[in-house]
Amino acid sequence: MIGSYKFIFLVTIALVSLIVLPWWQQNGLSLKKREAEKPSGELAINKVKPRSIKPSNFLKKPIFSESRQPVTSTTKIKSEFKKANLLQTYKYRGTVIAGSRKAIILENNGTTIQAELGHDIDGWQLVKIELGEIILSNGSKTINLLEKPTNKVKDLRNKKRETRWLPALKRKE
Repeated sequence: MIGSYKFIFLVTIALVSLIVLPWWQQNGLSLKKREAEKPSGELAINKVKPRSIKPSNFLKKPIFSESRQPVTSTTKIKSEFKKANLLQTYKYRGTVIAGSRKAIILENNGTTIQAELGHDIDGWQLVKIELGEIILSNGSKTINLLEKPTNKVKDLRNKKRETRWLPALKRKE
């Protein structure tokens, strides 16, 4: 029995050495050698060279120059927005209906204007007069003069709870 235990012990030592010996030759005892090869402050990261920046490219096309002009499309949009804001300054005073003729009375800066269908007001043409709406158009955009400018912020003071998972508070009297 003792002989078989010695044999099993020798076989396990041989198998472990066969497994460890190739690893030992590749990585074993070379830690000191690797530490000596690398400088202490340098990291093992791939060094990427940045693109070269040539100042002459900036001098060819100066950013700030008196000859630069703003883009015309944005100014066109801004002018339409300003015209739409000018229309909001008009105050609606009333509607005049005489037979088939319809007209509205507007006030702007103390002056009263009477405009019929097709009349031009600050570049906008009066297109439609109906109950609750006065439609003006500039060809591409339409505006309702009676529509109040809405604030996109919700009014939280009068808002009811819309939760289903919480019970409503009941006051005890």
